[in-house]
Amino acid sequence: MKNYRGNLFVSPNKINGLSKKSETMTVHFHSISKERFKNKLGTFNSDKLSKIIESLNKIIKYQF
Repeated sequence: MKNYRGNLFVSPNKINGLSKKSETMTVHFHSISKERFKNKLGTFNSDKLSKIIESLNKIIKYQF
């Protein structure tokens, strides 16, 4: 865990499909082709997804 400001920590549960506590590292975002994904692990709830989007928006506003 890097614990950078703005990163969101996600604890494993049945919905997100994670096996261990994880950290979203929004400063390292990039696009990935859908063909590269083999299996979907799970999903984020709307609250966590909103926080990730908020963090991405802050990065985008900072850089432009």
